[in-house]
Formats: sequence, C-alpha cells, structure tokens
Amino acid sequence: MKQVSIALLGCGQVGTGLVKLLQQQRNFIERRTGIRLRIKRILVRDSAKKRQVRISGITDNIRHILDDKDIDIAVELIGGIEPARSYILKLLQSGKHVVTANKAVLAHYGSEIQEIAQRIGREVYYESAVCAGVPVIRSIKEGLLANRISLLMGILNGTTNYILSRMSEEGISLNNGLKQAQQYGFAEPDPAIDLQGIDTAHKLNILASLSFAIKVRPQDIYTEGITGIELEDIKNANEFGYVIKLLAIAREIGRNKLELKVHPAMIPKVHPLAAVRNEFNALYLHGNAVGEMMFYGKGAGAMPTASAILSDIIELCTKSLTYSHQLSHFPNAWGHKRIISMDETVSLHYLRFPIVDKPGVIGKIATILGNHNISIYGATASLVPVKKALGNVRVLTKKAKESEIKRAISEINRLPIMRGRAVIIRIEE
Repeated sequence: MKQVSIALLGCGQVGTGLVKLLQQQRNFIERRTGIRLRIKRILVRDSAKKRQVRISGITDNIRHILDDKDIDIAVELIGGIEPARSYILKLLQSGKHVVTANKAVLAHYGSEIQEIAQRIGREVYYESAVCAGVPVIRSIKEGLLANRISLLMGILNGTTNYILSRMSEEGISLNNGLKQAQQYGFAEPDPAIDLQGIDTAHKLNILASLSFAIKVRPQDIYTEGITGIELEDIKNANEFGYVIKLLAIAREIGRNKLELKVHPAMIPKVHPLAAVRNEFNALYLHGNAVGEMMFYGKGAGAMPTASAILSDIIELCTKSLTYSHQLSHFPNAWGHKRIISMDETVSLHYLRFPIVDKPGVIGKIATILGNHNISIYGATASLVPVKKALGNVRVLTKKAKESEIKRAISEINRLPIMRGRAVIIRIEE
C-alpha cells in the first residue's frame, strides 16, 4: 500500500476537522484507493497549546516542512495573504503539491501561483476555497468541461445570507441579524470582509477565472456589500414579489465582454436562488449543453470545509502523484475578454426615495428619471408611521444603464424634497 505524507499549515477549526475526518475515514479511503494518508507535520504558532485531537509532528518552524523530502502534499490553512502566499510559493518550489482553502490568496495571486506551479510540475488544489463542501470547482473544471459557461450567479457567503434571511423572516434589523450570526458562529467577531462583499468577490474571482479562462484582478469586480440594506427595503421587496440576496454575478455580454459584480439584488421569489436560506450557499449557472444547473449546500463550517480538502488530497494522490500528465486545476492558457465597468452594465432597478411629503413629489422624480432615459413600470408612495409629512417613494424601473441611473439619482438627491439619500437595489430576473 502506497503511503502519502501530508503537512498541515495551521490547526484551527478546519485543521482539527480535517484530522478528525481523516481518522474517521482512514480505513474506507485505504480500501477504496490503496493509499495510506499520514499527517507527518503540523505547523502552528504555539506548539504548547492543547488541541482537541491527538496529533504528533507539531512544529512552529516552516523549514521543518520545506526541508522534509518525505512530504508529498502540504495543506495551507493559516488564511490571510501573508505569510500564506510566501509559504505556498516556497512549498511548490520545494517540490510539494499544495491544497489550500485560502480564497484571498487565490484572488490576489492565483495566476502567479498557477504559473509557478505549472513551470515546476506541481499542482495547487482549492476546492474548499468556494462553497466549502459543495464541489463547484471540480464540477466546473471537469464535469462541465464540454460546456461554454455564459452565466454564474451565486450566493457565496453564509454570513450575509444568514443575516438577510433573518431580516426577511423575523423582521429584525441588520445589526440584530449580525448578532445572531455571531452567536451561532456564522460570523467572525470582525465581520467587515463579509458584510462589505469582499469575501464574495474573492470567491467570484476564482470561479470566473476558472469558468472563462481569464485573469481576473480584485479591482475588476465591482463590489458592494449589504450594510446599506434596511428593513424597509426587505419589506418592500416582499411586497413586490422579490427577496434580497447578496449575489456574485459573472455574465457574458456577447462573446468578448464579461460582467463581473457583487452586490445586493432583488430576485423573484420563484428564482432557484430565492429559497437558499441562512448559512447555505448556492451557485446557479448556465452552460450551452447542460442548460441551467444549481449547486447547493453548506458554505461554511469546519467539517464541510475539511470534506473538500480531503477530497482534494485524495484526488492528488490518485492522479497527480500517479500520472505525469494531468488536467491542470488552473487554466493552462488564458483567454481574452474585456471586463466591462459597472457604469456599462444594464439592469432593472428598485429605487427608494425618502421624501418630505408634498404635492407633485412623484411627478418631479419621474420627470428627472425620464430625462435620463429611465422608464418606470411601477411607483408607489407611503407615509412613515408616526412621523407626519415624511414618506417614501418606491420606483421599479425598466432596464437602464448604470451610468444613467447614477446621474439621475445624483440629481434627485439634490432636490429639497429629499430627507435622505436614495436607495438603489438592482433587480436580477
């Protein structure tokens, strides 16, 4: 039986989950693959700290892993950009394959890492970086290789989806939804990277690079989080037949242009993504041969993430460590598509204008929208409870260019009837 030695960089919740899962599945894996997996070394910051599992090979020196020729695969679980990026590059250069769950490193330096790995004949696997245990990377890389993917639309962050679900179903504020998410372990003590959409953008970067074989920089993706979503907008969405989700969207515009964006969006209640609740993730896509597909499952947690990591380890053992020529986990050649700016995008919009209630308010707003080539198909107004002469005008527009929407909103925000800034939420059908 072939033995494969593994090193872990980091042994937090996910690393502990991986150790437990390997111990549980060891006999089954050996029977199915003829390979015995052995965790030989584990890099930690504090070697004296007590762990939840019994492990050996603890070290706080990366050289003990880099210099160990017996180690075939290194699993990077320390997170962040540095020193993770430097460690990954050094591990590859020392002749080791790498498995990582680090979406930030891949989003910022994925092409650099890929080029070095290919040049020296090593592999970098990263199934767990997107949607945790849901096998979206492998499905796109292999199962859908015969397809030309034209659309990716996903709920890729469990924290924000949990918060929006609680706001919609319990009628609570964003802050209270966040407190619940932190209480149940779905949100970090500092949730900024999730709430601002950055985590989702990192994952979209990885998916778009793989699906369209293009180099994507973080700045290529328009990114907007959920911090501006108010309970009023959640309720209005429900009245109009929509739900609000933080979406990651990659869409082909013709054959040579691509739209990449992350933002809150209203989607119809009948849309497949509308039923994705709480901490669950989902990816909806369209391929020219398979048509519509959706992947769904838990997008976070130690054990789902460990499941994806162990799957990568097993694939590396059965493929890259056995055969000299394999289908790369990254694109072998980069394509050419122009990523359009957000101002060039076109969509339906929900607009909410907090106003002082005076005669002709809707007419003034509609006139300015019309002057900017924006047609509306619905408009309603309501007064703010317990506050006389204050209200909200809600408008649904037909498809309009983002740049025109911005110019119109800028003009409307300067009107004396406005008591606050307008709210813009795009609508995805």
